[in-house]
Order: sequence, then C-alpha cells, then structure tokens
Amino acid sequence: MKEHADEEKESNTIAFSTVSKNTIRSYLAFIKMAILVEDPPNAVENNVSFEPFQWLDTEEIDTPRAISHLEQELKKFGVLFGRNNYKMFDVHKYDTLLSFEDEKSGSVSGGTDLLIAPYGIAIESVRKLSCVAFEFKTNVAVDQKELESFYYEAVMELIATNYHSDQMTLVVLTDLCTNNCILLTLTMESDKLAILKYSDVTLNQMAIFVHSHLQQNCFPIRSYRLPDSNEGLKESEIIMKAWKKARVTDITTSLEWEHFQEMLEDAPIGSKERAMIIRDHFRHHGFPESRYLNMFL
Repeated sequence: MKEHADEEKESNTIAFSTVSKNTIRSYLAFIKMAILVEDPPNAVENNVSFEPFQWLDTEEIDTPRAISHLEQELKKFGVLFGRNNYKMFDVHKYDTLLSFEDEKSGSVSGGTDLLIAPYGIAIESVRKLSCVAFEFKTNVAVDQKELESFYYEAVMELIATNYHSDQMTLVVLTDLCTNNCILLTLTMESDKLAILKYSDVTLNQMAIFVHSHLQQNCFPIRSYRLPDSNEGLKESEIIMKAWKKARVTDITTSLEWEHFQEMLEDAPIGSKERAMIIRDHFRHHGFPESRYLNMFL
C-alpha cells in the first residue's frame, strides 16, 4: 500500500525541465499570480560591454567555465564579490536543490545552474539566501520554440527560489552569448504578487539589471549591526532588521539544529572548542556569530 502511495505521489511531481505551458498557466491560476510583460530595462550609458561567452563543449562540461566568465563580466558592471558581498555557487549538479512540496498542488522538482548568494555561507544554506538564479541554455538563439519551453522552466525556478529564499530572487535565462536574455522577477500589481517578465534583454542590460537587483532588493550578510532606530533607513533595511531578529531555530532545519545541540553537549562551557562550533554554525547560515556567541558560550 505504501509503495503504491509513493508511486502515485512521484507521478504527480512537476519537473521544472518538462513543465508545459498549460501546466504553468494552471499552476499560476491556482496560486493567483499573473505574468506581466514589460519592455527591456533601459541600459545606462557606460564604457563597459559584456563580452559574449564561447561554448566549446556541452552545457554540462562548460558550465564551470561559463560561471567564471560571467563573474568577471558582472564585476565590470559593478557587482561585488568576495567578503562582505556576494559569491557565485555552482549548483548545476544539484538536480533537486529547489524542489518543494505544496499542500494543494503537490510536489515540484528541479534545480538551476547558478545561484548568487551572500559570501561566506555554506552550500547547504545557499537556497535560503539566494538572490539571483541563472539558467544556462546553449541553443536559445537557434530555436525559438525551444526557448519558449525553457521559459516555462525558468518560471518554475522563479517560484521555487522565492519559495525557499529569504531574499527576493531574480531568474535569468541566457546562453551568455546572444542578446535575447529573459529576466523574471516578482512585483506587486494592485496589491497582489505577480511575475514580471522582460524579453529580448541584451547582455549589457542583463548585467546592469543584476547589479541593480542586488543593490536594491538583496543584502550580503555583513558583520555589523543596523542601528536600533529605523530613522533614516531604507525600507529594505528595515525589513532586514526584522529578518535578523527571527528566532534562532528559524535559520536552520530541525535536523541541523539537533546536530548543533549534540556538538555543544560535547564541548565544555566557555571553551575555545565551543566558541568555534558556535561561530562555524552561524557563519554557515549567514548570521553574524557575535549575536549568538554569548547565548550559547
């Protein structure tokens, strides 16, 4: 009986890579979200240009090289990587990283190729703090019909990344070599959440948009405290303050929390070993460990 139930549940799973237009429409109608289409964002005049990437092998083999190239190009447009900023996480081998289960709509399964998230967090925590997802396709310039099927996959990635992440995510569908990127993000329309789609976006426009999104909508996890007063803070910073005040157990799974507690039991109170365990645990989850050091030391 249990095996039959498991098989039935698996058959009801929606895979990102095989999702159809009708499935997306039904799913969005069910969660009451519309897709709004807008013209590509205006490019800001500057002296830099995104150099197209040259795929030399299959997407699977060339993805690490593509990610390295993308990082160098985004740096030219002002995106900051490294300590106190962001990091690129190669997640293309994690096929079910963004999977989730909805009580009413069933299971949704899939992943993406690259996530941009705060520097200094562990790979296990990247989906919880992800800011930008990149879905690479090597032949989007060749077949428009193929591109449309990839687009619906990207829509599912947008829903999934925002399902998991504490930060608002942007999804970029691109081959990194032609000027027909698709950008997807969330917006508010008449007080309701909606998906905002930009088509035919150039590589330059994409890089500028990624930089803007990271600056306006996301936060690298820094080891500083925002002031107690909200006076003079941007709305996004006020939201960040509220987010940082979340209960400690909210930043990790129950299994990880139990493991953390077990490690503490074996480390003497006040010892360097205990302090190291605490620092490592909270750093990996994107929180400044100084907030919690005295709580558990």
